[in-house]
Amino acid sequence: IDGFQNINGYDYDTSIYLLEGIATKFNDQQLDRVFSAFIHGLKDKDRNVCYLCAESLGIISEKLNEKQLKNAIHSLIDGFKDEDEDVRESYAIALGVISEKLSEKQLEEVINALMIGLNDEQKYVCGSCAESLGIIAAKASEKQLEKIVNALMSGLNDKDRYVWYLCAISLGVILEKLNEKKLENVIHTLIDGFKDEDEDIRVVCAESLGVISTNLTDKQLEGVFNALPNGLENYYFGSYFETLEEISTKWNEKQSERVFNALIFVSKHLMDTNNNRYKDGQLVILLGIISTKLNDKQLNVNGMNYQKYPKICGNVQQFVD
Repeated sequence: IDGFQNINGYDYDTSIYLLEGIATKFNDQQLDRVFSAFIHGLKDKDRNVCYLCAESLGIISEKLNEKQLKNAIHSLIDGFKDEDEDVRESYAIALGVISEKLSEKQLEEVINALMIGLNDEQKYVCGSCAESLGIIAAKASEKQLEKIVNALMSGLNDKDRYVWYLCAISLGVILEKLNEKKLENVIHTLIDGFKDEDEDIRVVCAESLGVISTNLTDKQLEGVFNALPNGLENYYFGSYFETLEEISTKWNEKQSERVFNALIFVSKHLMDTNNNRYKDGQLVILLGIISTKLNDKQLNVNGMNYQKYPKICGNVQQFVD
């Protein structure tokens, strides 16, 4: 803690990292001293110190008592007024981490602050707010969840692609908590985006649909595929698949199996009803990529799926071999 007084800034970083690493082993009195040092550091003239202290508060939050937690929340929310964008960004991240221990009333304060932060002039602050809202949604009440979804949906209208993407990511994270009506609203809002006159918005809607597709049913997924533009606008279809391909690397085996089976179902319908070689080719490529993450039992290309969809599975088998 004495290292916080060093004027050259170097010992600040070292002291903060050390305290952060051993804080879980402190008794109540020691933790209170460390907590007070981090809170004091939030007001330091050195922006890097503010940033590190905000991060550290998030990390030690699980050890804080109710009084300390309340103090931390108010200090971090007040931090959104800071002129430094890196500091505001770190405060937004810390609020997301701390949210695990918050009461419903405290959570309401944090949600309101992050919703305001979504309109920050700096994209990285907006993005961090979107991510934290996605984290908080897991604990939010039904009313709070509706506020979060509406805020993230509004974020999809942001002109910055970075903000769009993180809002879509957070929506994808919380889709399992949405009822069918809200989920349909998210899907239709993104599909309606293909009518927008701004090309960037049309592209990001395709990318956003790729992000949330992980959690869709076969029927919903088919609806998304059918809505993707054809002809000269195949670029948007490609954007959708590029995003779906990118996030597929983060799926576990169970998620990969579910999406693979859904894509097999959709591929059959598309190949039967649409004469679009580009879409067919993209589907087969994506199926091939996902199939590499499945075991033989899950893939089942020589079993029921192969018998039902020989053309599709035959092409996918080339990736496995």
